Order: sequence, then structure tokens, then C-alpha cells
Amino acid sequence: MKTLTLDLPEQMAEELAEADPEFVIQILQAGLQKFHRSTESATEHPYITRVPGKRGGRPIIRGTGITVSLIARLYKAGDTVDEILESYPHLRPSWVHDAIGYYLDHQNEIEREIRESRMEYLTEQHDLTIDERGFVHFPEQGDSHGQ
Repeated sequence: MKTLTLDLPEQMAEELAEADPEFVIQILQAGLQKFHRSTESATEHPYITRVPGKRGGRPIIRGTGITVSLIARLYKAGDTVDEILESYPHLRPSWVHDAIGYYLDHQNEIEREIRESRMEYLTEQHDLTIDERGFVHFPEQGDSHGQ
């Protein structure tokens, strides 16, 4: 478990020490959510954001880990918004529509993400091999192919 140390003014620390622990947790969670939102990069699409360190900074539906490229792959495969929502019931229709809109506005970027996430691309870029059982093998350390 990680420990977080806060340097609080003395009066605030005293008040928190006397407060109900559940209340303190709620305050801390609200503060962490506010901090997390401040690290997001907004886009011109209200439900699409980029968060450094989350999904490689790729565009995601705000508040989720669902990438625009995932929604785009489903959309391109012919899935309707209703079918996407059946697979991801925690999403809202407006979020999915916004992800599709982002894809349509940024097609080159999202198509590149889709292409770079395919196994063929990854095996070529990282000199990986896949055996007959479907296991991925990485190059040996010091192997000149992977450098």
C-alpha cells in the first residue's frame, strides 16, 4: 500500500482528525478527481479527452479507458451505436456518437492507431514471432534483429 503525506495547515489537520473518516475519504476522492481532470487535455469534442499516461495519451472517452480507436473499429465493422452500447453498457449514446465524430474528424490519426495496434504491425516492428500455438516470442536479449 502506498502512503500519501499531505502538508496541511494546522487548523485544517485538526478538523480532519476529528471528522468522520468516511467524510474525509469523500473529500480526498473529490480532490483527486479534480486533480485528475486538470491533467487531461481537452479536445474539440466534449466527451473525448487525452490523459497523459492513460492508453498512451491516445484519445479516449472522458472518464473511461475506452479509446476512440476501439469505437472506430466497431463502427467500421458495421456495429450500430446500440450494439456498441450492448457491449459497453457503462457508456452513453452521446459519448459513442462523439467518439465516432472524433474518428470522422481525425480519420488519419485514428486509422494510424488502428494500423499500429494490429498484430502484423507489432510483430514486424518488434521482431516478434508467433508459434503454431499462438504464443508470442520476443527476440533474445542482445539479438541484433530487435535492435
